[in-house]
Amino acid sequence: MQTYAAAIKCWARSRDKVKAIQAKSLLDWCEEQHRRGNQNARPTVVIYNHVLNACAYTAGSNDDKIMEEAFRIGCLAFEELRRSTYIKPNHISFANFLDVISKLMPEGELHDELIGN
Repeated sequence: MQTYAAAIKCWARSRDKVKAIQAKSLLDWCEEQHRRGNQNARPTVVIYNHVLNACAYTAGSNDDKIMEEAFRIGCLAFEELRRSTYIKPNHISFANFLDVISKLMPEGELHDELIGN
């Protein structure tokens, strides 16, 4: 699992515009392998945190579609983590998700409400 985590962390730290998409794709692959019985591919909270980080730091892209997709992926990944039966979000997960919201969601009432919650 450390290899998958390292690969996702590399995507998260890269300057690639689609790093959130790439990180989520690898997370999905791990989830699929785990569902098929490969216990070594079971995602950890660290992997989810790297995916959230990749999403939050897509904010530097000037492409609105890429940023919208990164926001969607961040919300989906956080929800998957929250609903997981074998891992739970930690303080880093919540901090990374707050980064996703603050960096990728337009300011307004909904933005402020989500940050407050």
